[in-house]
Amino acid sequence: MKKELKISIVTPTYNSEAFLEKCILSVGNQKWDNYEHIIIDGGSTDNTLNIIRKYEKKYHLKWISEPDKGMYDAINKGFAMASGDIMAWLNSDDIYFPWTFDVVARVFEKKGIDWLSGIPSNTKKMADIQITYLLPNLPTVYNTKMIRKGVYD
Repeated sequence: MKKELKISIVTPTYNSEAFLEKCILSVGNQKWDNYEHIIIDGGSTDNTLNIIRKYEKKYHLKWISEPDKGMYDAINKGFAMASGDIMAWLNSDDIYFPWTFDVVARVFEKKGIDWLSGIPSNTKKMADIQITYLLPNLPTVYNTKMIRKGVYD
């Protein structure tokens, strides 16, 4: 049996109460089970820590809260704590689509793949999601309704 790749996600945060819960839910609701979510908080003074604590025992979450030297310092702290085969960072005001870990793991299972860059999507309304890709020989825009119908599978 092939080893399931472990995915480590680092989220730097500071006073992110307005966005963080959606970010956490987007990681915690992935169907891929072999992952860790590491949240590095820079000493928030708003409700951020209460949101983190709300989810700390509900999924694969590790976190610390301490002053840092900014976002990149927090990301480096998180990567130093990470134990995954695949590492990424997700800012606290961003989210992953529910199938993200499955797609990433499939890409990394191919020989010779060492790096993968995502292309941002705008998710104003979940019903209007369009995912944009810049890959040769593929449509440039994937419509949500068509994804749900399985047209692009």
